[in-house]
Amino acid sequence: TPLTKKIVSNDISLEYSKNLHGLDRIGKPENFIPIIKSLIDPRSDWITGQTIHVDGGLSNVK
Repeated sequence: TPLTKKIVSNDISLEYSKNLHGLDRIGKPENFIPIIKSLIDPRSDWITGQTIHVDGGLSNVK
């Protein structure tokens, strides 16, 4: 994406960023689809006021 262009265009930056994530890879836009589909499903109407980290473990692991 435009926001990650600097990270993925430089091998050193890309490797550094990969190492920060628990899954040791950079996420792709399609990684967000499952959680978005779940949240917009009418059966998820009991979920309110949550922060859901879709970051490959960046906020929890390293």
